Amino acid sequence: MPSGFRSRLLMLLWAPTMDLATMIQLKNGSSARAGDPAVCQQIGLIHVKTGTPDGSIRKNSLKTEPIPMKLYPFIAILSLFLVLMSCEPIEEEESICLPVNMSITLVQGSNTSKIIADFHYIPETEQLDHITWSNHQTHYFEYDDSQRILVVRVMKVDAKVQEERWFVYDGTLVARVDRVKRNLHYTTLEPLDSAYTGYVEFEYEGENIIEESEYEISEDGYREDYIRNVSYEYDSKGNLMTSTSLDPKSGETQHRNMSYDQSKHPFSALQYYFSGESFVNNMLSRSEEEAELDYTYVLTLNDLEYPEIIHEKLGSAYTRIINYSYLVQ
Repeated sequence: MPSGFRSRLLMLLWAPTMDLATMIQLKNGSSARAGDPAVCQQIGLIHVKTGTPDGSIRKNSLKTEPIPMKLYPFIAILSLFLVLMSCEPIEEEESICLPVNMSITLVQGSNTSKIIADFHYIPETEQLDHITWSNHQTHYFEYDDSQRILVVRVMKVDAKVQEERWFVYDGTLVARVDRVKRNLHYTTLEPLDSAYTGYVEFEYEGENIIEESEYEISEDGYREDYIRNVSYEYDSKGNLMTSTSLDPKSGETQHRNMSYDQSKHPFSALQYYFSGESFVNNMLSRSEEEAELDYTYVLTLNDLEYPEIIHEKLGSAYTRIINYSYLVQ
């Protein structure tokens, strides 16, 4: 509410309760009595000029009527409410960053490679349309009528293969992801066939995935193998703190612990599919019980606390440097 309007309204509420002989300070620093036309004009009261029967102006008068005593408490409460409103801070809408480019530099021993990804969005939305990768892949996103991810198609041009993830929902949560593989035509890249290769089922606690189980379908389509199980634990912000992987065939397990900072993950504003990461804050440390390698994770943040550079190092032989650029919404 504009402060000028609020002050005028407060005067309107309180003016009938004031003694009309009370002196009122005007904007120009002078003073006058409540019945003065200048006072009426400043505080928003209607100043009425009453005329004589012959049409001439007889005198200035201010129409005021006494307010019943029972309304005084109400006027006082309303006035206090307006004063408190004037003290409330105006909340600004928080800006978000959508990634538009990501470059990943991998250093393994004496070998160095680089992968670049460009993120493309459906116009006037924050929904991904597709991601193009420099290693000859393109990920296409399609949505259902409720704007939920329906399918992600991963087209691998060099291998002439398209791998698809079809999302099945239970209410608002993804209950299962069906996997389909299609061979592509060598020149037109049109699908030649399709094969159902397996699925992943999810178990939830609230909105967090606490367990996923993966099943693989044999090439002949007659056998279903249970190939992977992973359980997860989270902190109060939704960051994935621990994961325990189980190989059902061998019985081997792998346990991982993670810790996080307060900055925002590059994908935190995206509607993105679960891939064993939480996409809330950025990782500070990671440890694996079976691996005795030092792990470091250093961030350089932009002004909105999104990473511009992530420097990840595992032992002395493996380094990954990720650079991001964003679209600010």
